[in-house]
Amino acid sequence: MYGTDWILPLVAAGLAALLLFWLRLRMDSVFVGVLSRWARWLFAGIAFGWALHTFAYPDYEPVLLGLVGLLFWFVLDTTYNYLAIKALSRSGLPLFPRFAESEGQDIWPNEPRFLRLRETIRRHRFERRKTLTATIAEGITLRLAVFSNKDRTVLLSVYLLPVARTRLSAFIALQSETTNGHRIVTDNISIPFGGFYPEKWSVERRPLTHNFETLLTRHLARVDARGERLAAIEDDPLERLNADQKTLEKLNRDLGFLAPREDAEDEGTISAAGRYRVWKEAWMLGYLARPLRY
Repeated sequence: MYGTDWILPLVAAGLAALLLFWLRLRMDSVFVGVLSRWARWLFAGIAFGWALHTFAYPDYEPVLLGLVGLLFWFVLDTTYNYLAIKALSRSGLPLFPRFAESEGQDIWPNEPRFLRLRETIRRHRFERRKTLTATIAEGITLRLAVFSNKDRTVLLSVYLLPVARTRLSAFIALQSETTNGHRIVTDNISIPFGGFYPEKWSVERRPLTHNFETLLTRHLARVDARGERLAAIEDDPLERLNADQKTLEKLNRDLGFLAPREDAEDEGTISAAGRYRVWKEAWMLGYLARPLRY
């Protein structure tokens, strides 16, 4: 294959990568994000293979050089992700932030997608319990609206988090609790966690499910499959959430996801094993839209 024969696949892959990257910046879609990363990987592999063929190994099979290019990008991309996770571990940012009440603030942006979500929640007769906020870093605030259904057996949390300078993402989490103390959680969070949940928590993460009604239907099906009687969730949402954060932090420190406090200054907040788990889930979410099994 001559160097000019690489032009068509190289241009096609480059245009696809640019188009999907442009869509990703404008759409709150995990699926588009996954396609964008695959297109970028394909373009990088072809480009690296073309460079090898043109400047170093013209006698080698193009397919082989293309595979070498794909492997090169995989190593480069995953190494970058691991270094980013390591930097996060050393940044001092709270992994389990504490929330505060934010009464009187309307957290809903004046955008059609958020207004449709709020209207759908109202249509299903979920009542607002509280509005909470947590400071992640300077200028970055996680906003949270908490709702519950009429008999308070389903607690709904809508997280609004800035993922770009001009774009917010909405994540939905539904939870129910049985009289036996089991907690059933169904959410569509696409941010890698990598840690551990308490043994009595059954967590299912569905990052490709953007529709609230679809997620609610799935959650209710999981509740029915459990076959246990539900308990009403009457405790204060703020106290409950902050208690959960403390429980998760202690559990993840005990199980080795977080580094011991005496080692945190040298190793960072997340242990080496924990960083590997976050790296693994980041790759799975980024390229397969699948989280770790919790």
